[in-house]
Amino acid sequence: MTAEKWKQAEEMLYSWRIVELLIDGYKVQLQLVQDGMKNEIMVYVNGTIKYNWVSLDCEECRKFWCESQKAMIKKYDRKSGLTKKEYEQLKEEFPPVVTYSPIFKSLRKLKSQFIKHNTNIEFLGEYSV
Repeated sequence: MTAEKWKQAEEMLYSWRIVELLIDGYKVQLQLVQDGMKNEIMVYVNGTIKYNWVSLDCEECRKFWCESQKAMIKKYDRKSGLTKKEYEQLKEEFPPVVTYSPIFKSLRKLKSQFIKHNTNIEFLGEYSV
């Protein structure tokens, strides 16, 4: 998808219209939603959000949803009397937990994830119900 098409999609999205993309054979809809005073982007894959994807390691969530990692062992655990060796051993035993969410905080992060995890992105225009 060209920079011009990304710009057009951004303008449509921020004018509160639903943008539709065709990404690697999936129809993906982007909708601007409001969380308090913040705007966020909700991602629908083939018109739906399946919340069981949150707990699964499936292709759709890896390709289209916002990935976040939460460390199980925090830096303050190191300061609680653990030696450096014990701390590193705990970090290996308890790797970060990866979760996925259909909500992106910014268009820049959404765009970079889509480009990184997908090969073919096409702009279809405004989504009509």
